[in-house]
Amino acid sequence: MPSDTQKDIPESCDATLKQILAEVIELRQEIKIKANQRLQKHPYHNHSSDFSDSAYNLAHYLAMRQFDLRHLQDRLSHASLTSLGRAEGSVLSTLDSLIDILKRATDPQYLSNENCRIFCYAQGQQLLEQHTMELFGPFRKHGRAHIMVTLPSEASWDYVLVKSMLEKGMSCARINCAHDDPTIWQEMINNIRQAETELNRSCRILMDLAGHKIRTSNITLGPSIHHLRVKKDRTGKIVAPAHLILTADYESYPLDNSLFRVSIPKSLHKKLKPGVSLAFIDKQHKQRSLKVEHALSDTDWLVSCDKSAYLVSGCSLTLTLYQKKTTHKKIIEKFTLGEFAGEPLDIQVHKNNALLLTPSNIDGKPAEYKDGILIHPAQIGCTLSSALEKLSIGQPVWIDDGKIEVQSLKFSLSRVYCYA
Repeated sequence: MPSDTQKDIPESCDATLKQILAEVIELRQEIKIKANQRLQKHPYHNHSSDFSDSAYNLAHYLAMRQFDLRHLQDRLSHASLTSLGRAEGSVLSTLDSLIDILKRATDPQYLSNENCRIFCYAQGQQLLEQHTMELFGPFRKHGRAHIMVTLPSEASWDYVLVKSMLEKGMSCARINCAHDDPTIWQEMINNIRQAETELNRSCRILMDLAGHKIRTSNITLGPSIHHLRVKKDRTGKIVAPAHLILTADYESYPLDNSLFRVSIPKSLHKKLKPGVSLAFIDKQHKQRSLKVEHALSDTDWLVSCDKSAYLVSGCSLTLTLYQKKTTHKKIIEKFTLGEFAGEPLDIQVHKNNALLLTPSNIDGKPAEYKDGILIHPAQIGCTLSSALEKLSIGQPVWIDDGKIEVQSLKFSLSRVYCYA
């Protein structure tokens, strides 16, 4: 006699459910294999059986997240079944529950063990709640949500700020150890403890330890040239000049970080005033001039250029001054512009291009071509050079927060050859 679950199921639906069942069973097997492989790398010697269950479940969850389940989840939703969206509490129990439902719907002879399934799932949810409370503290009276706040540096000296955070519901304070130092962290903790005492509230403190910051290393600098760009409208008419700052003290704090800043001799700085012009020859051998606009500080002058120019590091500046009593006599003086470094070269990598990952002591640079033929691929240095040694052939490497993916193909002298 068919079970109630199987009555009136069309043959096409039955075939679909059987196909889904086979996929879910296979998924469960793959998850167990990957989870066991992960656990074997990290043997755990703890006497707490609860934590061991949680460790196994975490390994199962991480394994499940390695699969793209979107297509399966869509079909499960169309069949009015769980889409596995809340399986983190007990991964295997959730999968077993789904398998149980599918078997009852497709096999009239199947006998389920529902009590065991419900117990395992409930135990997983209980452990999840227990560990949540151990990590973030007990729930507040008016809700079951925890509010975690990442403390700014001001929390080390602004007690009023910390106290107001607790008053408004902060239940967990996060200290980002990638910033500040132990002295500031301790002051943050002292302020939290003081506020706890005054308000009679508890607040957990989580120290987020900084791990390895794998970054691209230095990139080869281009020529020591600064492009002065004027603003133009759609017709090509110049509507605003280019600006930069001339300073007699490059080490002083700039008032405007958005503008290019270059040093000049103090003897020249003393002679500058609004309206004065400094002539120079740019990289393209064009005559250009810088007009002094006004002083930004005791050390900085704002100057403008009414035409686009390529200003060369250490170029000659010509100052022309007229005597006060007559305009027929002029004084011409020459000065040398300060030295400045070029901008890092642009490294362009397109799909199917080769890319060389190198240790941090080798600067990155763009690809080199001769007569349209690749001589040397583009290369990027890695600040954590030891990470290159752990790569395997075919393993993906993600760059720029996952925006660019390359795959390692071969290794040579601590260098990794990849393709985008």
